[in-house]
Amino acid sequence: QDIDVGRDAFMALKDDTDEAELTMEQLVESGVVETAVSLFGYDDFSQFITHMESDEYGRLSFERFMYGLQRCAADSSCSPECNVSHILQELANQMKPIEELKSQTSSSQRKRKHSDKYDAMLVSFSEWEEKFDLDTTSRRDEILKGCFVGAKNEYVVRALKIVYTDYAALRVAGDIIFKLMSKLIGSKKKKRKAVK
Repeated sequence: QDIDVGRDAFMALKDDTDEAELTMEQLVESGVVETAVSLFGYDDFSQFITHMESDEYGRLSFERFMYGLQRCAADSSCSPECNVSHILQELANQMKPIEELKSQTSSSQRKRKHSDKYDAMLVSFSEWEEKFDLDTTSRRDEILKGCFVGAKNEYVVRALKIVYTDYAALRVAGDIIFKLMSKLIGSKKKKRKAVK
C-alpha cells in the first residue's frame, strides 16, 4: 500500500509525467519539503534534502524518493507514528489542493503572493525590534538580531526579496527561519507575562 500511495504522490509532484524522475526544484515547489520538515521535526530543510540523495543532476527517481523518506523516518526524532506510511498519507492529502491551486494561479500571482509574504515578515521584524531586548549570549537571539539588522539594510532587503520570490528552496529556508524567530518571540512574550 505504501508503494501505491508513494507512487501516486510522486507522480502528482511532477510537472511532466512522461519524465521518470523528479527534480529537487519540483520537490521544494510542491510543498513536500515544508511538510516533511514539519512532520519530521527538523530545524533545517537541508537535513531532509540530504536524506533524499538526488543524483549528480539533482534529480530523484521514485526509488530514491522512497528510500529517502525511509532514511528520514529512521533518523528522525519525531514520534513513533511519524513513519513513512504517515508521511505518504500526509503528502497525498496535500497534493490535491496544491494541484488545484496551481492550476488556478498564474506565475505572476504566485510571485505577488510571495512578495507580500516577504513584506509582512519585514514588518514583523520591525515591530519585534521595538518591543524586545535581545540576549547577546543566546544563539537564537543572535540570529534574530541579524534579521533586525538585515531588515533595515535597503540592499539586503532588495536582494533577499528577489531570492525569496524567485527560488523555491531559498524561500523554504526563509520561511523556516521566520518560523523559528516567531517561536522565539512567542517564548519572550510568555516570559514577559510571567514576570508581570
